[in-house]
Amino acid sequence: MEFVSIEGLRQDGRRASEHRFCLAKFENAIARTTCDGSAQFQLGQTFAIASVFGPSQSQSKAQEVYQEGLKVTCECSSTSFASELAIARVENSSTNGGTDKEANITKARTQSLRSERRNKEIAKKFERILTTAIDIRRFPRSELHVSCACVNDDGSAIACMFNAVVLALVDAGVPTFDTYCAMCATRLDGEKLLDCNDLEERGRGVEVFCVSETRNVLEEENDDDLGNLRNVDDTSEKRIVYYEVTGGKCSAETIDGLIRLCVKGSEDVSKVMRVAMNKRFRRLQSTRY
Repeated sequence: MEFVSIEGLRQDGRRASEHRFCLAKFENAIARTTCDGSAQFQLGQTFAIASVFGPSQSQSKAQEVYQEGLKVTCECSSTSFASELAIARVENSSTNGGTDKEANITKARTQSLRSERRNKEIAKKFERILTTAIDIRRFPRSELHVSCACVNDDGSAIACMFNAVVLALVDAGVPTFDTYCAMCATRLDGEKLLDCNDLEERGRGVEVFCVSETRNVLEEENDDDLGNLRNVDDTSEKRIVYYEVTGGKCSAETIDGLIRLCVKGSEDVSKVMRVAMNKRFRRLQSTRY
């Protein structure tokens, strides 16, 4: 399959360095009455919601003695009804052979278990990232629970979920060192593609998930400052908080180019997130009096 045409266009009409339409909203209607902060983030057809509970005092007295900072726990999930409906559809469908029917049910259940394992891995990643992004020293002997779910997965779901978590933390008033933004990129047909969709993710190319700071996105900066990951200065080292390479092996220059592309895309997406934050702050300020 050709992922990039001769004209340089992808299957959905975007250029290689273009991201999909993004939308950020606060006050998730599903959990706004039961949590301290909630938000939703949409990247194309990929849609994620997040909720934050806390910070609150640790429930375990034994942990309070040894806990010097905030303990962050994350829970990630996807639409559970998708796999359940797939299994029910196979069970209710009329097939000629019973062997094919049982094989399809086993395949659907295997995909469900694989999705649960992937969600647990994403939750562990988010815990490590948020532990370094949040000022945990301000909340000793306390805990914070973050819950996020991917309602519709059309590619770059992990980046969409993380951006929703960042917005939910802002809505809950949890202090962070900066405004963080995540983006995914892949390499297919010799081209570096930003914000890969579901079709491009199934292309089995090298994928990069990158979380970067967006504090000085409006300032001019030298393109050489990012440099190679092995020789970065202090400013560049602070910008890239976390990155992960999956899907295969490639050269260091290719990984460096994908990370540069993710950082550039994060700058554009962070502007949409900051506009939503400003609207939220103005609304809260107007309701105080």
